[in-house]
Amino acid sequence: MRVRPLIPLVLLLAACATRPVENETPDFKVQISKGDAVVDRGTPVPVSQVDYRIRVTNRTPEPVTLRRVDVDTTGTEILSHLATRNFDRLIVPGQTETVDCWVAALVFQASARKLPPVSIRMTMFLDTPAGLRVESFTRTVRS
Repeated sequence: MRVRPLIPLVLLLAACATRPVENETPDFKVQISKGDAVVDRGTPVPVSQVDYRIRVTNRTPEPVTLRRVDVDTTGTEILSHLATRNFDRLIVPGQTETVDCWVAALVFQASARKLPPVSIRMTMFLDTPAGLRVESFTRTVRS
């Protein structure tokens, strides 16, 4: 039973190694930043919208068309409903396209100074020459 004393150590090391997840595919580079929406702060405060700017770089040799983006939060400071936004944006090889997306949200924060970082889960639906392609990403967005 020498394993039991190691369990707290393993959990501690795992907690120390935790960092924001930024999963990538070699085919697309995705960056998400916060837009300029005005947000009332309180505990909790309904927010009409939180804006995000999404930059997608096509690293494939073929043009793709961004058709849809689903955006959701994974943290506890800002709670948003899954937002689906439709686009018709052609992204040629090697180029970056930017789309703006907003989500309705509740902010659970007592500080009136600034919003906390938010974990965003995003799913892109792309038309490619080979057919529909679905890519999912998780990013931490700082306000």
